[in-house]
Amino acid sequence: VSHELRTPLSVLYAAAENIKDGVVEGKASLVDYGSLMLSQARQLMYHVDRILLFASIRSGKARYTMRPIPVPDIIQRVVIATEEFLRESGCALVHHAQSDLPCVSGDLYAICSSLENLVGLYIVYDCCNYHNSNSEQALIDNVKA
Repeated sequence: VSHELRTPLSVLYAAAENIKDGVVEGKASLVDYGSLMLSQARQLMYHVDRILLFASIRSGKARYTMRPIPVPDIIQRVVIATEEFLRESGCALVHHAQSDLPCVSGDLYAICSSLENLVGLYIVYDCCNYHNSNSEQALIDNVKA
């Protein structure tokens, strides 16, 4: 957890310091820095939200809502939630779900969070190994949910 929190904070700090010190010149560079800062802030918010959710579940303040969930609903939420992160990383999530899959029993948010985390881990720790090849195919071959 400390790595996931410290990395975006470090990037945000360094980018803000570069802007403050006048290292960044020109509108295009400021736009690039702004995009980087937004991306890192989004990533930080994502991790903080997950930490708070699981802490509240563990403390008993929140509970999992178990119910039957159609697999396409899960896939759709994961695709939407990871779309921007995938695009920024040069990867794509391609899915081919069978229409006759049975529902799974669980908490929709918890299941989606777990799958989003797997996609994020793949991007951070594995997808970068494929940037010189076909990143989309690498993701298809290595992340199957």
